[in-house]
Amino acid sequence: MVNADLVIETVRSHPDPYAYFLEPCQVWIQIRNRAGHSMRIEKIELLFVADETAGKFVPFITPSLMIEDKHLSNPIRIEFPADLSFRSGTNVYRIKVHYRTDSSKVLDLPSGRFIIFTSLGDGNKQFFISHKDPHDTSNARLLALFLKKVGFTGYIAEDDQRPGVDFWNEKIPKAIKASLGAVILWTKKAAKDPENIKREIKIAKSLRKRLVMAAERGIRIPRIFPKKKIEYYDLKNPASPDELKRLGCSIWDTYQRGGYS
Repeated sequence: MVNADLVIETVRSHPDPYAYFLEPCQVWIQIRNRAGHSMRIEKIELLFVADETAGKFVPFITPSLMIEDKHLSNPIRIEFPADLSFRSGTNVYRIKVHYRTDSSKVLDLPSGRFIIFTSLGDGNKQFFISHKDPHDTSNARLLALFLKKVGFTGYIAEDDQRPGVDFWNEKIPKAIKASLGAVILWTKKAAKDPENIKREIKIAKSLRKRLVMAAERGIRIPRIFPKKKIEYYDLKNPASPDELKRLGCSIWDTYQRGGYS
């Protein structure tokens, strides 16, 4: 990894090469100055491949590090969590170096390395995602993607294509029964036409399932929502990948603490 001013001589990571999602990760790099005079390293970014629509997380460090001409830096460490926006599997990342010699410059180079990001579980445990179809289906699918990365399956009724299966008498009740709990995406659009979601809440209540009410800020919670076995999550912006990512992490954290048993 060379340009006229600098060489990235060493790149290594931990864990290497496998990392579970949400696991703390570290990447170390060493930079050699070949600019003919001193340079200051102002910022280093790691550019991982993200899933489409999943937002973007860019690990970085601002070391403000001086390197004299022809000298090699000590290892520079960038620490970050394995973010849920990162694409699963082999994820080749790039290194972007912001530096200053006689002026500010940016170098974007392939690292030549990769980290294999893997799910926290096998997906055998399921959460039913109740939402306004089709208005909030894209949000439900993104939440399902994040849940998959923390080891769950997010069940979305319209994606369960089984011809001849009665929707309300077979598909929905069986899916809720097979789930650890039901996540309700309660948005402005859902509140305007809530009958199907209320119906799913009634089924979940009858089966004594734990409910997660993920409500858009400022939207009144329906009275049908139970007083027990509940988890509330405040959605500042239900279409935001970061909000849905935090919701997925919250569900995983509750599960780790035994909240869905």
